[in-house]
Amino acid sequence: MILYENTVANFRKDIDNRTLMKYIISEYEYAMKETVDPLLKARWKYMMVILGELVYFGTEINDDCGIRLDFYDGADRQDVVLILASGSDSVSNVLVVDLIPWEEVRMCDEEDMVWYDEGIGEGEQKTVHPSFQLAATSLILSAGLEDDSLNIKNMALLYDCEYTRDRDIVSHYKKELTEQFPVYYINQLDKVTGYVKEIISAGNGKDVLRRIRLIGSGGGRNSNLMYPEQKKIFSTVRNYLTDDEVAWFIIKNPSGTGGSTLLNEIHREAENLNKEIVLIDKDETAVPEEFPADRVVVWLYDDYEDEELIQKAKEIAEEKKIYVHNLKLDEAVGLSDGGKGLNWIRRYLNMGTDRKLEWDPEQYTIVITDTAEELPDRKGYASVIIKSNIYMDPETGEICGSKAAMKAVYRRISKGRKGVYIYAEDPVLREYLKKGVQDAENKYSWLKEYISYYEMNEEQLQEAQTGALKNETVHGKYARQAIKYMGQPAWDKLDDQSKNWIVSGLLAYHDMKKYDQLLDFSGVVISICKAVETEIGRRFFGRYREYLIGKYGNDAADRAPFAMTEERRGGGRRAFLNDKAFGLGKMPAITGIGRDGKISAYAWNEFSAYCTDELLINPERSRDTIEEHIEYTEKIRLDYRNQAAHGKSMDVVQAKDCIDYVVGIMHKLGIMLDAYRF
Repeated sequence: MILYENTVANFRKDIDNRTLMKYIISEYEYAMKETVDPLLKARWKYMMVILGELVYFGTEINDDCGIRLDFYDGADRQDVVLILASGSDSVSNVLVVDLIPWEEVRMCDEEDMVWYDEGIGEGEQKTVHPSFQLAATSLILSAGLEDDSLNIKNMALLYDCEYTRDRDIVSHYKKELTEQFPVYYINQLDKVTGYVKEIISAGNGKDVLRRIRLIGSGGGRNSNLMYPEQKKIFSTVRNYLTDDEVAWFIIKNPSGTGGSTLLNEIHREAENLNKEIVLIDKDETAVPEEFPADRVVVWLYDDYEDEELIQKAKEIAEEKKIYVHNLKLDEAVGLSDGGKGLNWIRRYLNMGTDRKLEWDPEQYTIVITDTAEELPDRKGYASVIIKSNIYMDPETGEICGSKAAMKAVYRRISKGRKGVYIYAEDPVLREYLKKGVQDAENKYSWLKEYISYYEMNEEQLQEAQTGALKNETVHGKYARQAIKYMGQPAWDKLDDQSKNWIVSGLLAYHDMKKYDQLLDFSGVVISICKAVETEIGRRFFGRYREYLIGKYGNDAADRAPFAMTEERRGGGRRAFLNDKAFGLGKMPAITGIGRDGKISAYAWNEFSAYCTDELLINPERSRDTIEEHIEYTEKIRLDYRNQAAHGKSMDVVQAKDCIDYVVGIMHKLGIMLDAYRF
């Protein structure tokens, strides 16, 4: 997952403002649906210090270079990958830095493996050598990039481990890999900065980052390099083959996790070693009684397999005194669903929530047909009939069917690499899926329109989002997010238009961020601030004007603060401005409490009476309350609203900071509304 993507200039600013760490943690927690572990948080804080030294102080990197932080959640380690990017007219350079949190490391007897210790009490563990993993990462990054002008380099930084002779995993490893994919230690930062300078020197980083595509598991073209999980299994199987020992490998292999690649490499290695081996793909019928007891067996099974059959195989192996490796390959991003059958397609249609899956109709086709005859026979696409034994209860909305039936459908759906066509025999289920496809396409359409011209004002933003805002599911999702922080009583005091401003901002923020963190988020900031301006204007201008008119009648405008009035043409009595003339900057003058803390006695006496008579729930501390609210609105005006409205580009971190301050974690709008009677 992408934790952060920006320009180097904004990265430096976000470090200076101490907002970067907060943003990265929020991204992790939003995606993973869990609080970041304190140990991981402490590790990242230290990592940011090192990045600051590398990107901010230690290297003369162009402000317009691109920088990205990716989080990799592997089976045996959690790493952050730094990507730096720049481009010129002739060539674009990308440097991928694997930030590895090991405290200790040493070579392992097994080929391509090392021992490492993260210093968290788990002791030494074994994994793939960083240079080998960098080689695989390089191929993953470049897979599908038919562009010779993109130059990708890779390195690893052990940012919590100093180089010593005992920890040397460079000199004792394959020279051709360590030279192409170098590994540096924390006490070698001078070498790192030199390496960075060689590669990253130009600007135009946004454009280069947008050209990098991380694709699913499978690696690059014509490659025998594997992921760490595959490599560990492969290495262990090879050890059994070279030692002429027997073992059974029973491996759970959900679709798309690289099982076929693993079997191909094991088969190739067995041929090279001239060894006999039994390889059973998940598409074959497994008969454990027939598994040989004199050689290595590798059996891939999917989550639709009968668990009783798997247990039987383990019991047979135990009787024959054969060691069993009970393993599981990581689930791939594109096809993961934990064996929950139809949840796979429901997530693609954004009908449920899932941190991994989002549907892009331009990249993956989903069509719900009205008849079975409409299902095409097209290479790369899955044509699936959902029989009537899977149906939707129209009253409860629950999709019903046996576990076996669900898994059978899931397996057929997962065969669609380019897309899937589905016919559901149950008409209620068919309409449900069809509506889900249409809603998802509508959502994508407005987003694409927004991205194509994202410097919109707030009215254009809502116009582009009209379809999404009318969708009760979408609107409710982001409304609940705001209510979580603001509280229901504060939310209920909002004008409907203000609620739409907030939902628009949250919806645009999350979708734009998912689509591209490098965009200008000014529209998001303006939308959130517009809700504040609308609500403060209602109470500090419109309702206050009515209060003064009720109190003074025709003399009200002459008695009101100058910030609320204008001279009539031809002279005479002053007239009230209309509501559109209100801006947050008028709030101090209207209340009589200046930005410098000085009080205009007459203006404050009038506004204080309004606070007592109508505005505040607890008017006995009205001055403290209004001063506090002026402080909030001044920050919103100066730090967010004015910058966004006056053409200054707002990055993703500033947008998140605005959301957190106004309707998120700090919920200043909710705090203000809680103090008001209406």
